[in-house]
Amino acid sequence: MGDPYSAQNWSVEYAAELGADAIGYTIYPGVNEEPEMFEDFRPVQESARDHDLPIAMWSYPRGQAVKSHRSEEIIAYAARLGLELGADFTKVKYPRSKEAMDYAVRSAADNRVLLSGGSKSSDRDFLELVADCMDVGVAGLAVGRNVWQRENPYEMLDMLEEVVFEGASADDVL
Repeated sequence: MGDPYSAQNWSVEYAAELGADAIGYTIYPGVNEEPEMFEDFRPVQESARDHDLPIAMWSYPRGQAVKSHRSEEIIAYAARLGLELGADFTKVKYPRSKEAMDYAVRSAADNRVLLSGGSKSSDRDFLELVADCMDVGVAGLAVGRNVWQRENPYEMLDMLEEVVFEGASADDVL
């Protein structure tokens, strides 16, 4: 089994024709084909601009060169790639600490960083993670599994709304 490579499945033109609100694209920094992935991303990003569609980059470090795909430096690099390659948003995995996520957000400069949800965790752990990420300037969440795999996902959505939009802590909503 080789390095992951995310093939383009649809054209931006077709997505726009169908009424898409945005374009998503996955890049795996650290794989042997990293330069090719960057080159593949360019025309997608340019076409998205031509159609006034924002583009979200999933930036997930992998490959032989990546020894710890959630290390502070690796996640900061993954976040920075969104800025460097022209994405509007860059979705990254949580680098295991609030300080490391802060570093990733700062490394991305004015590119907006999105939190990738990861595996389901306890309500408290999940809400504390979200609060920490919002505190350091994460622009949004992509955390479906952590919501929809719960016994009462709508309750979790209400709690998330309080944390994200009202600045509540996990203690405040639990």
